[in-house]
Amino acid sequence: MEPINLEGRVKNSLDQEGRFELDDIVHSMKSGLYAADNEGNISFANRAFAEMFRFESEQDVLGVNLADQFYLQRNDRAAFLRSLNEKGFISDYRIQMVRRDGSRVAITAQSNFLKNKKGKIVGVEGILKELSEEKIVEENKILENSQISSNAGNPKETDSLFEDSLTGLYNYQYFLRCLDFEVKRTNRFFQPLCAIMIDIDNFHSFVDKYGQDSGDDLLKKAGVIFKNNFRDTDIVCRQSRDQFLAILSVTTRSEAMSIAKKVKDALQKTMLPDAATCSMGISRYILGMSTQELLLKTNLGLCMAKEMGKNEACFYG
Repeated sequence: MEPINLEGRVKNSLDQEGRFELDDIVHSMKSGLYAADNEGNISFANRAFAEMFRFESEQDVLGVNLADQFYLQRNDRAAFLRSLNEKGFISDYRIQMVRRDGSRVAITAQSNFLKNKKGKIVGVEGILKELSEEKIVEENKILENSQISSNAGNPKETDSLFEDSLTGLYNYQYFLRCLDFEVKRTNRFFQPLCAIMIDIDNFHSFVDKYGQDSGDDLLKKAGVIFKNNFRDTDIVCRQSRDQFLAILSVTTRSEAMSIAKKVKDALQKTMLPDAATCSMGISRYILGMSTQELLLKTNLGLCMAKEMGKNEACFYG
């Protein structure tokens, strides 16, 4: 399948009432999207966010204060903002929150600060995903097993510093260092820069069916495919269990989409016995954007690819 350029689709898909098709996609997403001002008052929420917290519609959420309505304790929001302030961006932030009906919900958040044209912080925006308690326990066990495995065998110092022990790709810490460098270089030389976020489709179902060892083998194969089909100049890392990231320096939007298609098709073709596919979110760097904002936009593209049936590559921003 061809990568989907959502920006192009939006510009050419106005309905008779003048509304964008993108609006329908955002409000049909399963992940909750939100934006709030510095006081915590919500200024935007999609349908999934409203349903997650038991509101009848996204309109009912507007103006509701996050601190007053959704946090178990007010210092929970203070801890969230403190972590966000330290890093400028939060990925996979786990927290228990309260729904409108008083029930509790475990969520994972990816958020960053909203800034105006002068660079002043005016609020927070992000993506929320609901997690069951069983899922949290399961992921903690996987993480513990992964840490035990990665510490075995006295790996080389260079591997522990730069490489993911399972796939041989770069690790997330090294990726962030490279991304920061590429952003600085782009700001100086005005060269194009793109990023891709990749998620193996239905990976958890695959592990449930075939077991943890088979899941690890699948990720190892995916790592080899990514090494062979991304360019030598691309920085590819394993971010989390079945999610990967790539930096494409000196790369235009059209070039990034072409590379995404090549990698996605190679994975599908090579993994035919396992029927494995991947979804991709693609975004480009715009001068003045932070690395956190770039990653958030790639995540939004990935969410849209999932919503559109998986095995897709969607461009956002």
